[in-house]
Amino acid sequence: MRTLTARELTIAEFLVAADPKWTRKFRSFLISAAVLLLLARFLIVYSGFDPTFLVFMGVYFLIAQSAGNWRGFATVSATGQQPPLYSFHPIGFWELFRAVFKINTLRYALSLPVVGLVILLAANPLKLSLASAILYGWRIVVLGFLAQIILAIAPISAASNDSNRLGFAAAAVAFFLAVAGIGGVFVFVTSPALIIASLAALCVVLATGAMFYARRFNRGRFDLIPVTKTVPGLPQ
Repeated sequence: MRTLTARELTIAEFLVAADPKWTRKFRSFLISAAVLLLLARFLIVYSGFDPTFLVFMGVYFLIAQSAGNWRGFATVSATGQQPPLYSFHPIGFWELFRAVFKINTLRYALSLPVVGLVILLAANPLKLSLASAILYGWRIVVLGFLAQIILAIAPISAASNDSNRLGFAAAAVAFFLAVAGIGGVFVFVTSPALIIASLAALCVVLATGAMFYARRFNRGRFDLIPVTKTVPGLPQ
């Protein structure tokens, strides 16, 4: 994989335990897209229901599909709580982040042609004009790319006790509210100046959040003792 350095490739192979199951997840994504399209057509033809929520569900499935199956963040089945598997090896936060971020982003990008095909097939039943699809579609695609920053941190966070820290939990809530608010402005405003400003603000918030998390992680502010997620079948 040319997007990864030799070190990142080694880390990625360790994190997925040589069994990423990406093909199966992509197949599930295709099935989900087909089901949502059929459901949207049924709702419009037989009930006149506005299927807008199905579009957002489709975006959710697309973004979720890009998240990998990272077994290296799980823990070994044993008595008591155990640290994640990666913590037994000399792997830094930014090395983990870059490997996960690059792979998730690549998988997300590879899924976009499928979304384009679904939009073409759904144009008539969803009553989407080409202008509307372009107006909002490119913004949703951009949000999907930016969401990869959060998705790259998510498995690292899940393998720690960061959410047990009241101060960090409050900061995380404020962060997600800011991302959701600015993201909503970016998608729905019509002013070019507001679109550019909200996109810039969103990039700044996400980059600041990632650096803030990395700083706290590297300074040992979190314990790498998560909850009860385990990998069955590994020696105990």
